[in-house]
Amino acid sequence: MLRIIQDTYIINEKTVAIYPAKKIEYDATVITLDGLKLVKQTPFQIIKYSCEAYWACYHSRRQATVKRTNFQRNVPIMINPERELITFPTHAPTNYECAWIFIKHVARLTRCTEHKKQTPIVFKNGYDLLIKKSYNIISNQYNRAETCLEIYRKENEHTA
Repeated sequence: MLRIIQDTYIINEKTVAIYPAKKIEYDATVITLDGLKLVKQTPFQIIKYSCEAYWACYHSRRQATVKRTNFQRNVPIMINPERELITFPTHAPTNYECAWIFIKHVARLTRCTEHKKQTPIVFKNGYDLLIKKSYNIISNQYNRAETCLEIYRKENEHTA
């Protein structure tokens, strides 16, 4: 089967998750509502590239979150707040194993009874992704991203 490899990818409402591909031809696999996309950028490069596509830099998006939440490490990122495109990293963003999960597409997080340092994430579109982090860590990251979204919504209630 011929697979098309994209040079770049811009995150949108159909983006479900981005994870490292560990392939020579491409560096990331993007799960979307339309299927899988293979991209030459790393997951972190896709995050930064997408922030810029929506007229902000990654560092300013990160700093805005830190300022409002006081989260210091593995900070959720609002790629595009108006579209509620919010994601969280599963590891430190510069870590090769880091995947990025978009909370609006998560159906459930599951505890792995056999391997306590792994968490299966099931998405609303039926895809699932096994993350090499404990359930408690991934659940905490998910909750922090939801907190960011709640803060954003509350701030914009008053300005609308």
